Amino acid sequence: MATAPQTSTIKNNSHLAKPASNHRAQKQKILRQLQKLHGISETDDDIVVTLDAKPCRLTERFNVRGYAYAPDRTLLGVLISRKVGGVLRRQLVKMAALREPRKLAPVLEGLGLKTPLEPAGLKAIAKYIAAVAELSSVIVIGVEGLHWLGAGEERRPIAVLGDTVYGNGAEPVVPVLCGPSGYAAKGTLQAWQQPFKRLAPGNPLLIFALCFGLAPPLATLTGLPMPGVLLCGLSSTDKITLTHVIHSLFGPPRDPHQLPHTNISLEMLAARARDLPLVLDELGARGGADVLKAISRLGGGITKAGATASGELREWQELRAAIFATGEVSVAQQARATGDTARAGHEAFLPTIRVGEHLGVYTDLHGAADEAAFTADVSEAITNNFGVAYPAFVEQLIAKFAGAQEVVQRHWSSYETKVAGDIPLASMTELERRVLAQFTVVALTGRLAVRLEILPLEADAPLAAVRHVFGQWLAGWRARKEELHVAPLATMRAFFKLQEPAVFVPFEDWEQHLGGSVYVKTHQPHGLLYLLRREYFENELCREHGIEATVKALQHAGLLVSDKRARTLLCRMPGRKDGEADARTPFYAIKEAIRFD
Repeated sequence: MATAPQTSTIKNNSHLAKPASNHRAQKQKILRQLQKLHGISETDDDIVVTLDAKPCRLTERFNVRGYAYAPDRTLLGVLISRKVGGVLRRQLVKMAALREPRKLAPVLEGLGLKTPLEPAGLKAIAKYIAAVAELSSVIVIGVEGLHWLGAGEERRPIAVLGDTVYGNGAEPVVPVLCGPSGYAAKGTLQAWQQPFKRLAPGNPLLIFALCFGLAPPLATLTGLPMPGVLLCGLSSTDKITLTHVIHSLFGPPRDPHQLPHTNISLEMLAARARDLPLVLDELGARGGADVLKAISRLGGGITKAGATASGELREWQELRAAIFATGEVSVAQQARATGDTARAGHEAFLPTIRVGEHLGVYTDLHGAADEAAFTADVSEAITNNFGVAYPAFVEQLIAKFAGAQEVVQRHWSSYETKVAGDIPLASMTELERRVLAQFTVVALTGRLAVRLEILPLEADAPLAAVRHVFGQWLAGWRARKEELHVAPLATMRAFFKLQEPAVFVPFEDWEQHLGGSVYVKTHQPHGLLYLLRREYFENELCREHGIEATVKALQHAGLLVSDKRARTLLCRMPGRKDGEADARTPFYAIKEAIRFD
């Protein structure tokens, strides 16, 4: 396992370690037993093993921290550590290495130790590690982000950011990261806040980006939906600066990731951005079909299991990243360009907000000569101070977890209504309510971040900014939805208008016209209905625009009559009784108004 790059800082749980004097006495007792049974002893600098009555220095001293457990109490092995050049290195000794000491050599070499060649020497060291590990235990976490310790009423959150642990448990928590940290910091929180006191007011998208970047930990801790957004607009709209602002919350400002060429690579990116915003650029680089698959994969919530380059099993990982994406065209536009269809689920997971004429990135330049000068001010603000706001927010959330939960529970309903603005919740579709929930998470994050003195904003600024951005999304979505329905509905109208009346067969004469495609039936309370065989409707009439788009267009126009939770209407066939085989058959039932504009 990879070594951690720096000395660990344990916040709030250092008091849980056993008293040093007691631990030392127990360790000396074990060493006396080992000396008697296996010839193992310890000096100030070395661990010494006597082999065949001959003392042999095998390695320099290292520290055995104790048995290592995962947060769910799964035994991982034994944690050992050693300082090398002032940097604390850690290695996890798996239990298999204690049973088969030959596997111990690469672990010790990971600490910069010279290992003995004799199997007996490795065996003796394995006995030493196993014996000393009995004295204590630690919780080992290999992935950055939020984790839960304990169960029931004892369940509590902790966070691992870099090599720092926020929160506490019944045992010391030690990070042993599997890769480089996603966090870096420079400067102070106060220095980072100072320029945003002046630059953020009056700029809804800038405030939205600040709140969005802090939203993932709140969503994880409270079980709320993880937000996502796609800013769509021409390259001159300066979307890239907002991505730099988001990155500055937890590390140095940098350009966003280009969309990877494979979905596996995208999953790995999202898995590493655990409880963080994952910033992606140029979603159209891979084409519409690939983008739809990528969004669906991220929306699944977990990675796919697979194999690593060495052939070992790569287990699935939970995806807990908030996607903040940019691009010049929307997901729906990309899909249409390649002949595919963007589903409602794509928009629900990654709502598209058009940036440009109606919603500029900056609406108040605060005295700057132009947008370029204002952008330079924003860039300067995050160049010398970064990576301090997110850790400070997480530390406060962990320390005041119960209070944060109470705020969310108390204000969720009212905040949903406030974010929706003048739009009644009852008038929204299920998709619109799902997106509203995501934006409400962002608004509540802003409220908490202001109360905890993380974001230097007025108390009502986050809500006002999120409401403004949501209103722009909702107006744009409803306009796009109208456009999506126009073409399929026009095709259906043309079909019915061009048919001769003789084509429409009375439903009662169904048995005499088995080859008919459109039947006519009076149905209360809808009046005259055109009934189309399911196979004919889906294979012939939906060929141009697809089944989903055609059905949605008919439903949106109020022209499709169906049973609850179905697209079709079950009709009892003429001359058949309920209970007989095929007595009821599903038809697509369309109102007579389809023939009139």
